[in-house]
Amino acid sequence: MGEFGVSAYSALFLLTLELSIMFNVDFVFRLIGMVILAILGVYWGIELASITGIRQELLVAIGLGIVGGFVGFVITPYVTTRPARYLANVLGNITGQSL
Repeated sequence: MGEFGVSAYSALFLLTLELSIMFNVDFVFRLIGMVILAILGVYWGIELASITGIRQELLVAIGLGIVGGFVGFVITPYVTTRPARYLANVLGNITGQSL
């Protein structure tokens, strides 16, 4: 293979490495969001149970904690990494003079 083949493989490797890093960053942020919203869900569950007079505070707290964790896992990239990636792409496409 000529020099073109090596460059193509190098570009493919770098693209794969970049995608791998982005997915790892997304996953880390997903886990952080999951933990934070799960903890908030537990606190909200305890408060909701005490306000409404439900006797099974633990059940409500665990239920809202699970829901909060799921929501945090799904929603977090749309709030953190994807807007940052979009902004980086937009700024990367703008010429230096227009900045």
